[in-house]
Amino acid sequence: MALQGSLKELKLGDVLQTVLAAGSKGLLRVRGPAYRVILHLGAEGLRIVEPEVLDEKVVLEGFVRRGSISESVAARALGTAGTTLDSLVAVGTLDAAAVKRVLTEAAEEAVLEVLGWEDGSFRFDEGGEPERSLGPVARVLLDPNGILLRAAQRFDELKSVNERVGPGAVLLIAIPDTEAIAQEHDAPASDIHERLDGATLLEEIALGQGINRFDVSKVGAALVEAGAARLPSPSFETSNRLIPWPSAISSSSVAPS
Repeated sequence: MALQGSLKELKLGDVLQTVLAAGSKGLLRVRGPAYRVILHLGAEGLRIVEPEVLDEKVVLEGFVRRGSISESVAARALGTAGTTLDSLVAVGTLDAAAVKRVLTEAAEEAVLEVLGWEDGSFRFDEGGEPERSLGPVARVLLDPNGILLRAAQRFDELKSVNERVGPGAVLLIAIPDTEAIAQEHDAPASDIHERLDGATLLEEIALGQGINRFDVSKVGAALVEAGAARLPSPSFETSNRLIPWPSAISSSSVAPS
């Protein structure tokens, strides 16, 4: 079974439903206006193979902020060759359930975002398998039917967020002296507002707060609409850290031909 076409003519959710109905397995390559993604549908479930959407350093920084691991332990782990989240879980430094939840949410959010794309192209290669070893998020298996249901439920919310901050926004900056506006919103809007510095990624804020990445996006969009935050200017300098999904998607990501 081979499928390819335009997302303007056939939504990715419809493509995935067609593949599932046919009982096919393989690689679904998707190219959007700026990003390229590879999804793998196997007998065990759906996974996002490329890009690796969450940097392990960002995950550790999130656990440090939440008090789950000390800054010194995280620094030693990052400075040790071969040290991974798996090894920290194995020695009991990090809670396995907490790490799994973070990785699963990252995988779900990435796939849901791709399912929301309205422009781009796709190609499904039946029988295709990942061509490289899988990172921590790429090893997460998702229920494709459950993801399709969540995507349908989220459609209106995603459209609203994109209208206010644009698709794929990863950075926002708080407008000075607007703390009172943030406090008028439901928790944890004030905490999120405080961290909107134009350099801290929404993904990092979500990890530090221990909440869903999309929930942070919704709060950020509401703050933008209320006049308490804005997108950074193009000249605003971010840090030199590896930026996770979607900004970390490199030109080496495989795209449909």
